Amino acid sequence: MHILTEAANWLWLQQQVNVSALARHLEVSPRAAQKILVQLETQTIVKQQPSGWTVTPMPAHFFQKKGRSLGRTLTIYQRPRHGSQVIGVIAPHVDFLTHQQRSSWWLVCNSQGRIGYIDTEALRLVQLDAT
Repeated sequence: MHILTEAANWLWLQQQVNVSALARHLEVSPRAAQKILVQLETQTIVKQQPSGWTVTPMPAHFFQKKGRSLGRTLTIYQRPRHGSQVIGVIAPHVDFLTHQQRSSWWLVCNSQGRIGYIDTEALRLVQLDAT
């Protein structure tokens, strides 16, 4: 997975920006994490304010699943970034949910910043919508 996608997913899950925690999560320097935040600001994922960085609300796509509410869930990927594999779905501040606890359709954000659903049986992206 692209590092910007990983950063965006992680920040949306945390719903707060802690530069040092982001750097640790991405395994980059704090300076590199700052640069990533600047890039994410151009995609309106975070905003820089006098008090510091804030995270924008999650996209509406994250709350939909074929017309039904999915709840506040995001797909978590297994590293490495390229050729990553989906390992589960997690809700903010909720314990990890296994595949058996969810249907086979999970929401993802790919490296082009597009939102779509992934069929975990087929492991391919479908129904991509530009953000």
